[in-house]
Amino acid sequence: MSQNDETSSGTISQPQLESLTVTDSELALTILHGKKKMILSLLLNNAMTIQEIKKETGLNPGTIKRHLIDLMSSDLIDMVKEERSEKYNINMKFYRAKAKEIRIDITLA
Repeated sequence: MSQNDETSSGTISQPQLESLTVTDSELALTILHGKKKMILSLLLNNAMTIQEIKKETGLNPGTIKRHLIDLMSSDLIDMVKEERSEKYNINMKFYRAKAKEIRIDITLA
């Protein structure tokens, strides 16, 4: 069976930036949170589903979803594609970081 038989897809993505520099200390704290940092690192070069992130991290899907929501609301990741799996009758959402590289540049005065 070909992939076209199993899924229907739609791309809803913006092009990924090469680099993003974060200068806001609150946003830096979000990025440096242990689990968020782990998830964000995976999404720098790959669009992944919650199940794929689960396989890589061992985290609970509910925990992953909560962190994805936080990262999306902080404008650090996008949902880049949604596919309908006919085999499992579910929508699979793929997430990716806004940039291939995220730098933190904080100056303390």
